[in-house]
Amino acid sequence: MLTEIIKATRATIQSFSEGRALADLPESCSIKVPGCPEWVPHLDRAREGSFQVVIALTDTTFLVWPRSHLQPIGRDHFKKGFYALSKDDMGLLDREGCTKLAVPASAGDVLVMLGGLCVHSSPAVLETESERIATYAHWVPKEE
Repeated sequence: MLTEIIKATRATIQSFSEGRALADLPESCSIKVPGCPEWVPHLDRAREGSFQVVIALTDTTFLVWPRSHLQPIGRDHFKKGFYALSKDDMGLLDREGCTKLAVPASAGDVLVMLGGLCVHSSPAVLETESERIATYAHWVPKEE
């Protein structure tokens, strides 16, 4: 299935790449079962310079902070991995008008983000809800 997702997203992501050749990187899927809490707002710092693609496989909600990619959050973090936003980071986003946006998504809907720069999260799954399943594609500029 992941091969089909990579093929299906290639043309769309290529249109965002300003003519750069892209390579796909291995990805996975995630399942959040009923009772899982909301994930912390974060950046995937190791993905800076790439396009992160989230594909909903069940009805869900994408949690994003519009215009967060314009803020200097986590840029001086010494590691390039997962970066959970601090209280100060959240205050900066709030002052700049970058508030959490819950975007309803149906199975098959796609969220494209600038890797490592867009603050995002995933919603809680209530005990009364079905599991949340998503898969991912990850596109990076090809080395010259």
